[in-house]
Amino acid sequence: MTQRQTQVSGMREDHWTEGLAAMIFGIIITTIGLIFLYFSKFSPLNQVTLFLKVLFSAMIGVGGLFISRGLNRLTKGMGTLTWGIVFIVGMVMVYTSTTFWIQGDFMWAWQFLMLVGMGFGVRLVYFGNKTMREDSSIAKYKETCPFCDKENTFLQIPSNDWDCDYCHRTARYEEGVMVPVTYVICTACRAEHRVPVNVKRYLCDQCNRPLNISGDLRGGTAIIEVEDQLFQNFDVLLVAYDRRLENELAFKIQNLLVINMLEARRMINNVNNQTPLIVGYNLPERKADAIRRDLQQVGGTARLRPTKQ
Repeated sequence: MTQRQTQVSGMREDHWTEGLAAMIFGIIITTIGLIFLYFSKFSPLNQVTLFLKVLFSAMIGVGGLFISRGLNRLTKGMGTLTWGIVFIVGMVMVYTSTTFWIQGDFMWAWQFLMLVGMGFGVRLVYFGNKTMREDSSIAKYKETCPFCDKENTFLQIPSNDWDCDYCHRTARYEEGVMVPVTYVICTACRAEHRVPVNVKRYLCDQCNRPLNISGDLRGGTAIIEVEDQLFQNFDVLLVAYDRRLENELAFKIQNLLVINMLEARRMINNVNNQTPLIVGYNLPERKADAIRRDLQQVGGTARLRPTKQ
């Protein structure tokens, strides 16, 4: 059972990238809005100027939203606090930009609406600050992933299996203690892997061959062997096809064999059980089976044949 309910996702590199990108975009939009809003005050007061002021104020608000999202991506609660400040400043700017044309009985209603908006901004600032303080006051524990050496954060000391936020592999526990890992080298492709010391069988990440581990990895006396039957590669043979899907199948054959469409059509027209078309040669079983399934999706009937060495 993995311990996801107490694991806190760490600050990943993509969080920083997304957060900084949103902040930069928001700063650009906000800067443009402020510049145009500043120069608009030198224009004569009319409906066009009013529209532009509202538009530039909206640009500043949108920019503030992106800045808020970026900050929230970087620090929990910071975005809410920033958005509250932007909301307050925006209400003040909208109020000062529109008072010259709102007069009489509607002025008190407009002032009340602006005060409500500013109050909402103050509330956002309060909740953002509260979230930041609560998040910083929570005790957190860091545990290093045994496979990628990245730190993962927890709300309590982990004692059950958990999945790494970075490499997504599972750190195993026995009796509340993390199972140590050791290095295992695949005897087929020589790829090196970190493997828990209590496993007896492991699938190579490079060549997809199961590795049988006999002995004790803890004492360094284990023997790693590749299952012999998986050294066998296969050919993919097209033996029949659905003529209603001839175009789709010809396009697939064209991509597999790197030939033109006319040649692909000519080759599949001669396909039968006695004269199958070889569309893949000397391939690992998984890749050969993947091609066979792809051909089935476009109306082809294919089978695998062990490659003769």
